[in-house]
Amino acid sequence: MYKLMQYENWWGHRKRLLWIAEHIQDNMECIDVGCGTGAYLTIPLNLIMEEKGYVSKIYGMDLVPESIKKAKENARITKIPSEYFLCGDITKHKKKYDIVICSEVLEHINSEFLEQFANGLCTCVSDNGILIITVPNGQGSFEKGKKMRKSIIGRTIFPRIEKLFWLIDFSVFRQHMYFDEVNLKTPEERVLMEMTVSMTEHLQFFSKNDIIALFKKIGMELIEFTGSSRFSGACICLLPPFQWLTKINNYLGKIRPQKASAYYFVFRKSEGGA
Repeated sequence: MYKLMQYENWWGHRKRLLWIAEHIQDNMECIDVGCGTGAYLTIPLNLIMEEKGYVSKIYGMDLVPESIKKAKENARITKIPSEYFLCGDITKHKKKYDIVICSEVLEHINSEFLEQFANGLCTCVSDNGILIITVPNGQGSFEKGKKMRKSIIGRTIFPRIEKLFWLIDFSVFRQHMYFDEVNLKTPEERVLMEMTVSMTEHLQFFSKNDIIALFKKIGMELIEFTGSSRFSGACICLLPPFQWLTKINNYLGKIRPQKASAYYFVFRKSEGGA
């Protein structure tokens, strides 16, 4: 398994990556829309495909030129073709893909453009392809934690506790840190720490039914739904991410997906749909 993804964190990044990878078969062409620097999905997915012996290609697309510039740098270091990364607008993109991935992006889209963006995603799905969507649970622990962190108490307490954890130098904690600088010895490893160079606030706070309704309106039907980790955000992330705890957290999100901190969806075109 790709070495930077050996360990899980409180956000369930490893779970999300492996769940998406399970849907990619050999000889597929996929696109990760809103890929940022490629660090968390596009590059690791390509490396997983390479490890499996697949010739599938996962492209990355982002509107922000600086993100794509960084993604191309990351690609060269990790020996992924830099031409896999495209700077562009999915609503103007005409190519069809076996899988269109849009992970942790929709919550950043203004309501005025949300349906147009969603339609652009669906238009790029081939007739027998699928659309993979992941979004935070709008009423889940991650979003609640963000609100708590912005409170007066949160702004005072959380930075101090986090600083305390970083000062504690015990091997088990360091061993299980995800993308911990202490464990990232080579340029290839260090370059993958930065997820995006264009961080924006969440504008949407979706329920499960909101996402289903959005894509049903434009001719897509739900074929799979599950959840990320049960707890995420400001409170839980103050705990050391010991792997036995993160496994329990992920399991709880799986058995009660509607209560998970994030939602995972798979759609396909309905008969007579997009």
